Amino acid sequence: MQTIEIMEKTFQAESGDVALYLAMSKKAADEGDNDTARYFYNVAMDEARHAAEFAILLGKVKDTR
Repeated sequence: MQTIEIMEKTFQAESGDVALYLAMSKKAADEGDNDTARYFYNVAMDEARHAAEFAILLGKVKDTR
């Protein structure tokens, strides 16, 4: 497998993880467990940052001007 393919798969995985952790955060909040909700939210944001780095490296983000 080529490096770009690995990076693309990693980007996809990290992106999917964001949704999963946000769903877990929402579920915990709905159940009244705010500490766990906050924990899962923070994990989701970490995964989002990872995905963002891969998006930039893969050229998915063009000039924002």
